[in-house]
Amino acid sequence: MKILVYEYFTGGGLYNLPLFSSVLSEALGMLKNLISDFKFAGHLVTTILDSRLNKSISVQIEADEIIPIFSLKELESIIDKVSLKIDAAYIIAPETDEILQDILKIIKNSGIISLNCSCLGINRVYDKSSLYEFLKNNKVQVPESLGFSILDKLSDIKERVRKNFSYPIVIKPMKGAGCEGISIVQNEQELKRAISKIRNSSNIKYFLIQNFVKGIDASINLLSNGHEAVALSLNKQNIRIAGPDSYSEYLGGIVPLDSPFKNQAFEISENIVSSIKGLIGYIGIDLIITNNEVVVIEINPRLTTSYIGLRKVINLNLGQSLIDCVFKKNIPNEISLKGYIFFTKINSPHVINFLVNNHQIFEILSPSIKISGYKTTCPIVAIKSKTKRCFDRKLVNFNSNVGNFIGGIKF
Repeated sequence: MKILVYEYFTGGGLYNLPLFSSVLSEALGMLKNLISDFKFAGHLVTTILDSRLNKSISVQIEADEIIPIFSLKELESIIDKVSLKIDAAYIIAPETDEILQDILKIIKNSGIISLNCSCLGINRVYDKSSLYEFLKNNKVQVPESLGFSILDKLSDIKERVRKNFSYPIVIKPMKGAGCEGISIVQNEQELKRAISKIRNSSNIKYFLIQNFVKGIDASINLLSNGHEAVALSLNKQNIRIAGPDSYSEYLGGIVPLDSPFKNQAFEISENIVSSIKGLIGYIGIDLIITNNEVVVIEINPRLTTSYIGLRKVINLNLGQSLIDCVFKKNIPNEISLKGYIFFTKINSPHVINFLVNNHQIFEILSPSIKISGYKTTCPIVAIKSKTKRCFDRKLVNFNSNVGNFIGGIKF
């Protein structure tokens, strides 16, 4: 089969913007590893790369064909030109400002079969306010939330917060992906700046204020054939939720997460995905596991960064499993995880030098790329072990050696 794999940030999405290091590390990691899975399964792969990245990245990925793009305006014509030789496509892009949906419409109009969730399914989970109402009606625990407009008077917002919440609170765009625009707000004085942060992060005019749920940041990866879903793993997420004056960021995670709530989280996630029409292929669900319950935070109708860790420990080729979900309507029924993996972004060159010089055992899941005129991208490195005991020992050793450079590893 001939497959087009397109990732938005490496594929022209930043053509008129700087090539942000942190964003590119996750984007390149997902692109590189999904292409590798498709290639290992015997498929031919075409991809599209920002012309500024082409020379740097082309040696890092296994695509059979790499098409340079100089402006996002070229994307539709490029897809149209390759459509006659492509059997299926997978798009890695955020739902923010309906970027993912718009690209999937181009794929549909070109006649290429999509391996993604449908636009209908994406839109059903994209709006967090309506998603929370749906989940609450189905007895799923979600954060207490109130919706607001960025045009609302600050005094009115403060009054509603006083009546319904106690600090700290979380403020996030009503429609968005990842950590974009999210703030933890400690007091009333920070509200105005948190709202400004949302206003500056996208074109979204509405936002949610939620109670802060204390617990373990976790996620579930699933595969769905459009009718039935199967959970693949429960993962630990390392997320930095910043205040209004900084940016929130996904830093990495652990696959799998051992938890007494695993079976409950699996059941909740499988029921959610199976009940929402249009969710097919690869889906991620963000959760917080408290002392006594599982709270659903968000549904990601697309590939998520934890994929690059999961593929290293699961007994499946996730690329082929994705194809089977769409073309054969088959979901895997014998799933096992062979060991544990921890992965994290490394933003400091001092850490990389330390790891190399001290022979710290690690694996690179997303390589560092030097781009002329831009900051070198930060790699994503990993520690892996077959046993929990050995894994814990490696993780403690890694944290004691380099944790201070990256703000500590909170696991």
